[in-house]
Parts: sequence; structure tokens; C-alpha cells
Amino acid sequence: YSGAETREVIRSNPDTALLLLDVVMESEDAGLKVVRYIREELNNPFVRIILRTGQPGQAPEKEVISAYDINDYKEKTELTSERLYTTIMASLRAYRDLHLIDRNRRSLEQIVETSPQIMRYSSFGQLANEVLKHLSDLLNLDNGLQTCSDSSMFVIWDRDQPFCLAGRGDFSDVGKRQLRDATTNAVIHRVLASFETLKPMYNDHEYCVAFQSANGAKHAIYLQCSRTLEQQDHELLDLFSTTASAAFENLHLNKEIEATQKEIIDTLGEMIECRFREMGNHVRRVSEYAYILAMKTGMSEEDAELLKFASPMH
Repeated sequence: YSGAETREVIRSNPDTALLLLDVVMESEDAGLKVVRYIREELNNPFVRIILRTGQPGQAPEKEVISAYDINDYKEKTELTSERLYTTIMASLRAYRDLHLIDRNRRSLEQIVETSPQIMRYSSFGQLANEVLKHLSDLLNLDNGLQTCSDSSMFVIWDRDQPFCLAGRGDFSDVGKRQLRDATTNAVIHRVLASFETLKPMYNDHEYCVAFQSANGAKHAIYLQCSRTLEQQDHELLDLFSTTASAAFENLHLNKEIEATQKEIIDTLGEMIECRFREMGNHVRRVSEYAYILAMKTGMSEEDAELLKFASPMH
């Protein structure tokens, strides 16, 4: 019944979609002050505000629509039942579309922020878990719409068999198990079909995509979602999967470089050993000493391993 009450209600209910707002309440411009409060103090750009007035002379339409961030202006005399119905439906659709646009914007921002984070992992298991975590976060951005209770798993093609690398939700216990022992025949069929086509596959509540690295390694992401996956969800999931594919490609390349470096070091060590057997044993001892001392001084396992493999070249 007043501008003060309106401010309190909208502050307590920020997910309000539509506000039919009188201009004149406890003062002649109470409604206009409420508009400023919502847009500037609450920073709420989503609620659709329809200003209503029975005294248009006090708040001329052209001046009000220019000076205040409202979405429509109606004189009370023109708000018949049909006009009211049309106005409300149009406003609700605009509210929905604004949320979808905002969600897509924030989803793209999250994908961009995720890329450097998942690129830093040096273990396939760690990377798979991180990919599934970010996938869940992507589906559950706080956007005022229905959230998704999701279950997902990451599958690799290893020695001619699909092998579960990580899982979340209903698949949280499938890690390090063969796919055939981890889930239902229907899910197995979808994952195998995705490995065969290397194309995204989805329906209302499922998403599955497989991708192949340059060295021939295959990986797949399978997702089940409690809410219906819309077209914009498919597009975001495809984009995120491309990022995940690049991360695994990068990790494979790093592993190949590490393997090559280790092979070179081993070969040089063998050459030393062939010429001076005791020198070869000395190199091995120094390598082990370096690793043990590194761990004792608190270095990470990864850094200690690097030191172990580098020390033979001293």
C-alpha cells in the first residue's frame, strides 16, 4: 500500500518477475522513488516494472520513460483485462529471456575461467575429477531458474576396454572400474555409441560426448541431469567439452615430453654405466638420495620426482 512497503517486499523477494507499480502512494512520486531504489540500490535489472497511474498529468509518460528504468507505462483506464493479460505475458517472457541471457553470459565467463585451472593438472585422474566438478558447477549457476541434480562420469578407452576414471553423484563409486561393471546396459550402450561416432549425443535428461586426442587416446563424459536440458544447455556443454578435450590433449603431450626426457636420461645413464660400472651405480644412488632428501624437506611429490630424474645429469 506504500512505497516503503514495496521496497521491503522487493528487497525480501529479489526473484520477483513482475511489479505493477502505482506512481502515487504515500507521496505523489513514491512509485518513482521505488524504481530508483530497485535499479540503483538493489541493483536488480531483472524485475519487469510496469508503472501505472490514474493521474498521467503528474507523471507524463515521455518524461518518466526517459528518466526512469521502467519497462512499460499504463494509465489505469486503459488496463482492461485483455490488455493486462497481454502485458503480464510479455513481461514474464522478457524476464525469462533476460535470465537466459545472463546465465549464458556467466556460463561463458565460467568456461573461460575454468580453462587455465584444468590445464594445470598433471594426473589424468585429477583432471577427470576437476572436469566433472566444473561441469556440475556450469549446470547449476544460480540464475533463478530450476537447478540440476546431476550425476556424471568420465570414461577412458584403455587397452580396448572402456574404463571409468572418475564419477560424481550416482556414479561417485565407479572410479577405476571397467564400464561394464559400473553401470546399466542403457548407459553402457550410450557411452559406446559416443565412442563410435565421436559426436555429442543428448536427450531431455542425458548428455554424452567422446573425443579423441592426437595420439589416438579416447575419452568420454556421460551426464544425467534431473531437469530438462534445453538447447542452450547443449551448446554450453559442447563448448565446455571442447575445453576439456583440449586439456586432455595438453596432458597427453606433456606426458609424451616427460617420457622422452626420462628415456634420454636413462639412455645417458646406461652409457655411463657401460663405460664405468661404479659411476653408473653412483648416479643411481645420487638420484635416490635427491628424491629422499627432497621429500624430507617438504617438497611436493611432483617436484621430488622432477629432481630425481634430473639429478643423474649432475
